[in-house]
Amino acid sequence: MSAIHPVDETLQVNGSDAATYFVRTANGAVWPVKAGRCEGKVRVSGTPADQEDMLDAIAEAVTGSCVGLEDFAYKDCGGGVYDFSGRLGDSESEDDRTQVVQVDDPELPSLLSAWLGVDEPAARHAISGIDNHYGHETVLAIAGTLNEIRTPAFPDPASYVRILRAGYEVAYWVCDEWQEQPEEVMGAILGAARRP
Repeated sequence: MSAIHPVDETLQVNGSDAATYFVRTANGAVWPVKAGRCEGKVRVSGTPADQEDMLDAIAEAVTGSCVGLEDFAYKDCGGGVYDFSGRLGDSESEDDRTQVVQVDDPELPSLLSAWLGVDEPAARHAISGIDNHYGHETVLAIAGTLNEIRTPAFPDPASYVRILRAGYEVAYWVCDEWQEQPEEVMGAILGAARRP
């Protein structure tokens, strides 16, 4: 990602510690926050005229406000889709529509389900896998969507495939599942990948 502003990794969001929690922003987006930073993937409509318009458009897509995201970096994925990483600003934490949500909050699956456009089991899967770490992966971004298909990078065996939406893992299959029900798994992979 290209840095737009210097990043201070010690910054914290809403005075919380480095443990993962979530923030529902004014526009209904739900972002995981780790070590004071949120990251994910957003879609920006139109073509911003200059760098400042681009920064405002990404911040607006993330938070619902052009002043809600600070110290952020982004990467253009094409088709109006951007990866981002940043810190929610003080103005965002003062907005009544912004809500800090802990991992164990019973409301989190329904908030995430609405935001991602997935069912609650997929939202619960996304929550439970938020701190999973994978090695080097091959990433196939689905053009014009917030979706990616990821597998272990060659030369490692393709022992799993996972679908990410807006940076969240919403589905995961291991190779045993492919062997047992290949048509069902392939249909599920393609179905999950085609959603916006």
